[in-house]
Amino acid sequence: MTTPVTYGSAIEAIDSLLSEFANNEPLSVSHAEVVSFAVNHDVQIRDYLLGGLPETLTANGAIHFITDLMPLVAEADRVPFYTLLTAFYHEAGDNDLAYASLFTAQSLNANYSLAQLLERAIGSGGINFAELRSELHPKVVESINENRELVIL
Repeated sequence: MTTPVTYGSAIEAIDSLLSEFANNEPLSVSHAEVVSFAVNHDVQIRDYLLGGLPETLTANGAIHFITDLMPLVAEADRVPFYTLLTAFYHEAGDNDLAYASLFTAQSLNANYSLAQLLERAIGSGGINFAELRSELHPKVVESINENRELVIL
């Protein structure tokens, strides 16, 4: 990535991809690269997607969005996206695909924190991950808005 990615430019790239997705247009490779960089270098952007996509698209729409985005992301950079899929599949009630996505994320990075959290949440059955996600999202949005000009390192 030659141009620095800020929190603001990452959110703009997400918004552009969502607009393309909603209009059934091909997803922009350059926007996908910005989002991929951002989610792999800052959990706030990943958590922004985690909380925002289901609110905007529903869990099933979020699944379709991420699966459309994944081919534009290098395999080594897909761990956050597999964890997002895990959460969205679980929320949509498809535990088989939730576990398959979780397994793929863990095979790429066994120590990825969201994968570990999701494994506990799905395995216990007593944690309402959608509720946790909804509670966290406003805080994530506030933090990102306060730091829009900061460069993601």
